[in-house]
Amino acid sequence: MSHSISGSTQAYLIPGDPVRNVRLPRMFNAAFERFGIDAVLVPMQVPVRDFAVFFKSAFLARNVRGMVIAPPHKPLVVDLLDGCGLFGRVAGSVNVVRRTEGDQLEGDLFDGEGLIGALDHCNIPFRGKRVLILGAGVSAAAIGVALAEGGVVNGATHIAFYDKAAGKAAGVAAKLDAFFDATVVAVDSNAPEATTWSSTPRRSGWSRATRCRSTWRAWTATPRCSTFFCATSPRRWCARPVRAGSTRRPASRC
Repeated sequence: MSHSISGSTQAYLIPGDPVRNVRLPRMFNAAFERFGIDAVLVPMQVPVRDFAVFFKSAFLARNVRGMVIAPPHKPLVVDLLDGCGLFGRVAGSVNVVRRTEGDQLEGDLFDGEGLIGALDHCNIPFRGKRVLILGAGVSAAAIGVALAEGGVVNGATHIAFYDKAAGKAAGVAAKLDAFFDATVVAVDSNAPEATTWSSTPRRSGWSRATRCRSTWRAWTATPRCSTFFCATSPRRWCARPVRAGSTRRPASRC
């Protein structure tokens, strides 16, 4: 970061533990400089036991305009806010906080919207489809909300969660099922071909499409079924689907 910091510079913080591997400061500070924004993004290593005190104290500084919340603090933020968006409320976690003009603290969770944008960018269909999500943590819940929010027209019609931790998928599924029109359930298998999607399960020819450098994986199926996401590691989506039985290698990146 080559631009100078002055008394008028707006500060944005990334509290986490650890923070030595965070990449956002380099990206955002470069963007600030490019677009002439007098702001800086700074990582802060904050233990869990001190997070609530740090969060409230940091915003006493008038030039602290917001935070990007890094693990493991995302679930701790919701109760500290004046207002929380739908994604954050349903998932019970927040990853971005801003100070409003009225001096209120608002937050929300954007993992799910990020994935939807990536799916649309890569032309991977999910609207009106059945979806299996592996994992039932923060990112998985956010993805489920994003897939269900569009309703039966612009969202997935049936969403299944699988998690190896007993009861975790059921808890997330029950919360989302109560909020949205889509059918949201927990399943006891991570294999798409073994998943009971409804009272009359459909058998289909699921085929593995690709496994890329990150732990995102995608499978595609015959037209009656749909798409499979792995949400155990919130990395970029970098797989393009292929037709069942195809030997074509998908692109590794969008």
